Amino acid sequence: GNSIPGGGVNSRTVTDNDSETITITDATGINKTLRDAVTKKVIGDVVPYRVQVAIQEGTTEDVEVRDTLPAGLIFVPGSVQVTTSNGADVSWTGIATTPTVAPASATHNATGTQQVVFPLGTVTNSNTDNGVQETITIEYDAIVANIAANTQGTTRQNTASLFYQSVLTKGPSLAPAITVIEP
Repeated sequence: GNSIPGGGVNSRTVTDNDSETITITDATGINKTLRDAVTKKVIGDVVPYRVQVAIQEGTTEDVEVRDTLPAGLIFVPGSVQVTTSNGADVSWTGIATTPTVAPASATHNATGTQQVVFPLGTVTNSNTDNGVQETITIEYDAIVANIAANTQGTTRQNTASLFYQSVLTKGPSLAPAITVIEP
């Protein structure tokens, strides 16, 4: 016998109309700070920056941090250090210690910006503990340029943004502004 009308001996039709909302939280984030918290700088001073990126669990493709230095600040090649909060669980395939810098010239003019791109590539966070936020920290230096526009009282503020798969994901995060004071 068949207990469901219209079905054969081995056939049953079941319809389910449940609706369920599933929320997936993007735990990525970006925070830009000064490592020394000194906001008054003279021409030639080093401005030490820190960019901290919160990493979501799993694998994220084509990750990069884009940092835009304003006119009057110059990226210092060779100053990059990249660390993670959990080296056992967080890895990346890019060479973030060798960023792309445009323009690359150390003679930074008074009106242009300098973009520093840190390629993290494929980022993997294998930690599945939601109570622990894993991070990648990028530290680097810039210097206050000797240009006519860097006069006493001028403020300079730069930003960093997080991209993956060439799409702006988080940011921009503003570092504290520095104020140029003449020597």
